[in-house]
Amino acid sequence: MLPDTLGILNHEQTYEFCKIMIEKYPDIHFDFHAHNDYDLATANVYSAIKAGIKGVHTTVNGLGEELEMCHFRA
Repeated sequence: MLPDTLGILNHEQTYEFCKIMIEKYPDIHFDFHAHNDYDLATANVYSAIKAGIKGVHTTVNGLGEELEMCHFRA
């Protein structure tokens, strides 16, 4: 798992961080865990997916582990 548990990465930093780790360890399945402290979690999740992340931690309709995580709403 690649976390941004402080919610301080922007979408460009998230992309670079994830891309570097995926290229360095291509045989490992990475998930990305973003917190939404600065309302960047959704953008960061999309950047992580663009970088090649195979799994993301989210909440659905605001229900989930924490309120600060990336929210996907119906």
